[in-house]
Amino acid sequence: MELKDKYKLLRQMFNAPEDEHFGATIQRVLDSTERNRYYDEYLEVFPDLAKDELRSCWQFWFSDREEMKQDYTPEPLADLCAHLLTMAEGNHLFDCCAGSGALTIAVWNIRHDIEAYCQELDEQVIPLLLFNLTIRNISGKVQKANALTGEVFQEWELVKGEKYSTICPQMFPEKITEADIAISNPPYNIRANGKKQNFAFVRNCMEIARRTVILLPSGTQTSKDEMAERQRLCERQWVQSVVLLPENLFESTGIPVTIYVLDRRPKDCAYLVDASTLGTKYIRDQRGEGSNSKRIYKKETVRFTEQQVAAIQQMTEKEAGVSRRVTYAEMAERDYCMARGPYVPVDIDESHIIHRAYPDIISDLNKINRLRNTLKVTVNKVWAEQLGLTALLDLSDQDKQLSKAINEQLASIGITDKIIEPDYIAQTNSKELKLVQVDKEILSPVFESFIPLWYQHLRTMNNIENMLMEELRDALLEPLMSGRIGFVE
Repeated sequence: MELKDKYKLLRQMFNAPEDEHFGATIQRVLDSTERNRYYDEYLEVFPDLAKDELRSCWQFWFSDREEMKQDYTPEPLADLCAHLLTMAEGNHLFDCCAGSGALTIAVWNIRHDIEAYCQELDEQVIPLLLFNLTIRNISGKVQKANALTGEVFQEWELVKGEKYSTICPQMFPEKITEADIAISNPPYNIRANGKKQNFAFVRNCMEIARRTVILLPSGTQTSKDEMAERQRLCERQWVQSVVLLPENLFESTGIPVTIYVLDRRPKDCAYLVDASTLGTKYIRDQRGEGSNSKRIYKKETVRFTEQQVAAIQQMTEKEAGVSRRVTYAEMAERDYCMARGPYVPVDIDESHIIHRAYPDIISDLNKINRLRNTLKVTVNKVWAEQLGLTALLDLSDQDKQLSKAINEQLASIGITDKIIEPDYIAQTNSKELKLVQVDKEILSPVFESFIPLWYQHLRTMNNIENMLMEELRDALLEPLMSGRIGFVE
């Protein structure tokens, strides 16, 4: 069934007015005295409760990717996370930033006796979360809460019934302090006080539960500004495994993510898994919207088979395939890097490697860099956009970072020669556009083309000026002859 057809069917099923927000529609169903009738009708059309039919509709039309960084967890990814959680002990589940409940549903699919404690800040999606839990007769709590600050604004207790659980609003919500296990797909790269808060969600989960499976951006494996957070986890020996996943797992973004499997029971090592090449590509037809409604797009996503899920789960517990066993001491030597690559030994027979001496290569590179830097453009943001220089400013910043990184690598192997960093363009807050010849010895080759062009521009302007001066002269002839103005000496 096409996504828009499914969405249209849901709105018809719930008697939604045309202008009613989908979240408000679901809330109206929850508040209705005929809620169970709506649930029965839903199950007649969508009997497979293993799937969250509301999530895909919400993700496509209502998720806030700009401000709240919302990418709701698709079923294949939720299923993998649930299996990695390994419900060996306890059935109290804490779902941090639960969204519509995809991760909780995935855990419930494995065992139906869970008691779910779900927190979500977006009040518009909370009705979907309540709907998904109660129609599956799950008991527990749902809270409108800020996972970063710990503030709890509202709470609903879910009481298991014969077929559907009942929603009981609580007057005095209390902070969730303890659970057996935690699972989370929080918003990525949220900033507070100038710092990324990815690991703040990790701390929140680990304070509450003994074991946590959490999805984070892949950059968290190696980023320098989050090294202290990785160090904290290693010093407590809480890292069981870190799994790099392939791109295109999400429906609205191709960004690769990483699963952290954490446990408060200390371990002497961690298993770093590079599963970026695993998964099975799945291409489906997606019809366009609006003026493109007749156009069919090919949408590529990645899914995991049962065998692949089992293989990844096995590699988080022992070294096999693309898994590498790494001690915490080894990670400390590499700035607590949690990517598998640096720990995989590479055998290289250097006798077969032929290249010029490093100083010669760097010298040739710097000849080009120096020539490029002879002329520097300084421009403000507005004019940079008008002249199409924004991309060049970004490229210059990337080249600077690359040069610094390469110089650090060269220094680490004893090479003292350094690559000259790019310095040919800069942005200013002042309203100016400035070209400066920087090098005192080498004249920028740009001037060989620029000066003739500039000279031709001046000649053209001078010719036009002469024509206008002649026109002005003729216009001044009458007042000059009448004596109203005098001759200019």
